[in-house]
Amino acid sequence: MSIAESNIPVLESHQLAIGYRYPQNQSLVLARDLHLTIDRGQVIGLLGPNGSGKSTLLRTLAGLQPAISGSVSVMGQIIRSNQVRQTARMLSVVLTDRIDVNNLSVFQLVAMGRYPYSDWLGRSVCDDNNLIYTALEQVRLRNYASRNFNELSDGEQQRTLIAKALVQDTPLIIMDEPTAHLDLPNRISIMKLLRTLADDTGKSILFSTHDLDMAINNSDQLWLLKKGGVLMTGSPSELMTGDAFEDTFISGTDIADQKNVSDYFLGLKKRKSGD
Repeated sequence: MSIAESNIPVLESHQLAIGYRYPQNQSLVLARDLHLTIDRGQVIGLLGPNGSGKSTLLRTLAGLQPAISGSVSVMGQIIRSNQVRQTARMLSVVLTDRIDVNNLSVFQLVAMGRYPYSDWLGRSVCDDNNLIYTALEQVRLRNYASRNFNELSDGEQQRTLIAKALVQDTPLIIMDEPTAHLDLPNRISIMKLLRTLADDTGKSILFSTHDLDMAINNSDQLWLLKKGGVLMTGSPSELMTGDAFEDTFISGTDIADQKNVSDYFLGLKKRKSGD
């Protein structure tokens, strides 16, 4: 059954608790009882102060680290941290860490996204060239296929990594701060690209960010994770009508800065209401 034909959520979590396990069965729980849903073609922005657990949540949803308890499923299949190849066919991940791939070309790096479909010798089981060039076309890098990845600008490198996620051919793409190292024009370009890809391909995209304006303008839903594990969800317009943003980000500030945070969000709401 294709993504388009299915009515089940692309991602769903049940009673999910995230955090870290330590020896002697000790655990640090950052958030618990998370019931999250992502539907087909949705763009979801995850925001919150530093230390609230955003990266931990993304890594748990992606199967990169085990949940403390509960479950995560993609297209109805449970995601397990020890089933790498199966997980790689259900979701693709673009992390914020800079990578050094020596002398790999853009084409070679993007081709690595096809590894879940290779045989035990590492050979592709079908001709993947068309998929790779299509992905490069989607991120406007087709003419860069033979370029060395390390010679690209930050924005071009990020688009290359998005192309690698696209050729992995998964219903869900998870991204940790995709605009973290980029200047303003490239931040705008990447966010518009993610919105376009979701609309054109039906893929769902979940990304974390500190760029509030970009998230509000390009997301169908926002997940706001405050320190202490409270997570609020809703459309940007719904969350803007209440105190959700202030409540989320004041939890990560000193008392002296709380008025500044409140004033910032008051001004943001006034600007948005005047759009």
